Amino acid sequence: FEGTMELGVNSLGVYLEVDSSNTADTVLNIGTTGNEIIQQPSVQSTGIFANGEKAFVVINSGGIKLQGVNPDGKGSLGLYIKNASLDNSAGGKIEVGDSGVGVYLDSVEASRNIFLGDIVTGDNGTGLYIKNSDPYVTDSFGSITTGINSMGVTVVSGKFNIDTLNESNFYLGDGSTGYFLKDGTLTSSLSNKSITFGDNISGVLMIGNVGLENIEKITIGD
Repeated sequence: FEGTMELGVNSLGVYLEVDSSNTADTVLNIGTTGNEIIQQPSVQSTGIFANGEKAFVVINSGGIKLQGVNPDGKGSLGLYIKNASLDNSAGGKIEVGDSGVGVYLDSVEASRNIFLGDIVTGDNGTGLYIKNSDPYVTDSFGSITTGINSMGVTVVSGKFNIDTLNESNFYLGDGSTGYFLKDGTLTSSLSNKSITFGDNISGVLMIGNVGLENIEKITIGD
């Protein structure tokens, strides 16, 4: 679509669900002239919900900017991708405010295309939330920028291959965590993968049945 979409209280910008029997992808193109999905102040919203292996979200430019927080302190969700594809490689930005989640990947199979691009959250936010992956690797990654006390990447109940992620492009606020695993596993196809973060950051926080596969070294600070 072209133009700017403004979301109100507890609203959803676009719902895209495509049956697997479709012979071709159904593509949602977000703006080619810097257009955005935005929201009213002090509200909680979801930008896009895409479901199904034939659903494909393409952010050409502009992006999603949902910085609102409702009176209960709940932030917004930029994109929810359930076994669908995402291409944010053309310079668009996915931005949420405090307590928000930039991109939520649910049950995404390895055959899907995920080009993450740049993700920004406020304080107490999560850049990338991954659930039920076994294993999954993104096709490309731009950056994750957060406020204080946030999570760069959260992995729940599955494996996530981090080969395409470069932690030097994690710009995390003080007190934040690079990777948070809850019954999840970080894995790599490399034999000597290292993870490095700067000062005032926790590298990997693990709860439950978790694992690190082919992760040789974790370095925090100088």
